[in-house]
Amino acid sequence: MIPRILISVLALAIANTALGDDCSTEVYYQGLEDVLAAPESFSTEEIDARLRAVISPHTVIPYTSTNVDCWDALNVLDADPSDPDSVMLIYKQTPDLIANSGLSTGWNREHVWPKSYGVGYTGPDTSDLLSLRAADWSVNSARNNRYYDNCFDESVCDIPAHDEAPMDTGKMSIPGTTGIFMPPAAVRGDLARSLFYMATRYDGSESNTEDLKLSNCVCDTSHTMGKLSTLLQWHTEDPVDDAERVRNGLVCTDYQHNRNPYIDFPELVELVFINDDGENCPVCEEKASDEDDDEEEGEFFAVSKNHFAPGDVAVIGYNSDNVKSVQLLVLVDLEAGGTIFVTDEAWMGEGVGFSRNAEGVLKFTASVLVEAGTVVTWIEGEEGGGGGGVGTWTDNGSFLLSASGDQLLVYSLGAGEDEGDFQYEFAFGLQYRSSGWDTEISGTGSNDKGMLPEALAGGNFNLAVSHKDNKRWLGGDEERWAGLTKEGFLALICDGANWDGDNSVSFDFSVMEAGGKFCVCEEEGQSCSAVEGDTVERRRLFGMMLEKEEEEDVHVHKQCHD
Repeated sequence: MIPRILISVLALAIANTALGDDCSTEVYYQGLEDVLAAPESFSTEEIDARLRAVISPHTVIPYTSTNVDCWDALNVLDADPSDPDSVMLIYKQTPDLIANSGLSTGWNREHVWPKSYGVGYTGPDTSDLLSLRAADWSVNSARNNRYYDNCFDESVCDIPAHDEAPMDTGKMSIPGTTGIFMPPAAVRGDLARSLFYMATRYDGSESNTEDLKLSNCVCDTSHTMGKLSTLLQWHTEDPVDDAERVRNGLVCTDYQHNRNPYIDFPELVELVFINDDGENCPVCEEKASDEDDDEEEGEFFAVSKNHFAPGDVAVIGYNSDNVKSVQLLVLVDLEAGGTIFVTDEAWMGEGVGFSRNAEGVLKFTASVLVEAGTVVTWIEGEEGGGGGGVGTWTDNGSFLLSASGDQLLVYSLGAGEDEGDFQYEFAFGLQYRSSGWDTEISGTGSNDKGMLPEALAGGNFNLAVSHKDNKRWLGGDEERWAGLTKEGFLALICDGANWDGDNSVSFDFSVMEAGGKFCVCEEEGQSCSAVEGDTVERRRLFGMMLEKEEEEDVHVHKQCHD
């Protein structure tokens, strides 16, 4: 009797006559003849390793690029057969126009194996087309990063999973987990085979990748995805069809030059992935509160209530010597709950993002309305980061300004094109390494060199100054306290001649409390005066306790008038 796998080889050889020589199955899988002829003679680990050796590495297609990228590839791979201007959405099972790619009302790029479960942002797995599908933005949000599993019981499952999803979809919340999601029946096997491929393709041996595993344990999300027993069931119930074979072939011939062996040889699945029925799964622990949830799940990074445009916040001082500090001038109103992110990470460009190596991010969260003109200061070691009563600072990673030169980027976070991704809404950039922004970037340590984000180029939204360990913006005293427009402040701040620096003495930014305000006026020529209020403070230069010869009290709250 001819083994079933050899029958598959013969069938695929006929189906692949139109493929390039290197991607035809009879050529691509050369060297695996012994495994394919007698797979029962090999262990699970041996088959897995032999397959990995064939499908790895692959030609990496950029996630986002001005050249051919994943958007371009999905336009072809997931094209609607009846309309070349549309793609078929994996979870919604309806078409959408290619022109709607990346729109919040359109479609995005779905990672079948979620980034938060081990795929990440910079490795070859991030843009692997065998695990990327076109997906409706809204229905994709229902999937989020949930495990795949059956969900038929209407008493506990949301059926359908979303108002715009087919009736054969479902989702359910499970305490202590991200929950489960059941995709449409027509693609359950397709998605299962994508996960089988990922678990074999990535064992953590390549840079910026993890050892991906399939599991039955829904509360195990550390480089792990599932639910394995259900995926095996779907693989059987929804077998490989011609559309799946064609897509697999196109990935090889036109893009990555590798194939998903579990589409070509579905019989191998049961030999590589052994179902344990979850016998050793731990009990998922329910989080005590939403606050605990945020802390434990790393939701430091979350979409901001506010959305900055270039110039909405400016850096007006820093200390890279002790005590390390950063001072900002907020030039637009920031509502309570609004956030400002500040990082010294290197920006590596669109489609790559930040270096994410040995550096960190600060986040200021407003506790009250922070009016335009307010100064907010982060001071290392102070409770709440030195929020001054208008908000608190938290940190992620190792925010460590380098005394040999570094950069600071200020931004808010908008919703990204993929679930769990973000759009960086840059407000300001400062580099204190040289008088021009770096053109040769590197992302290797605590003084990574990064490029200026495109959004901050071409206006008074960035400043590159020669190196000093510690610097502050001075400006003229009259200009500092007179009413200026936002643009007027930015023009002064982005003039390096208005800055002072020192390599041995840190500036005492604590003397300018958060809550000290400037007038940010809507029109040029308006003046600034104090209004009623009980809180007073002396006029001060930034970072210095210099007093006027005739001490004057100026109310914190000020207004612009003609």
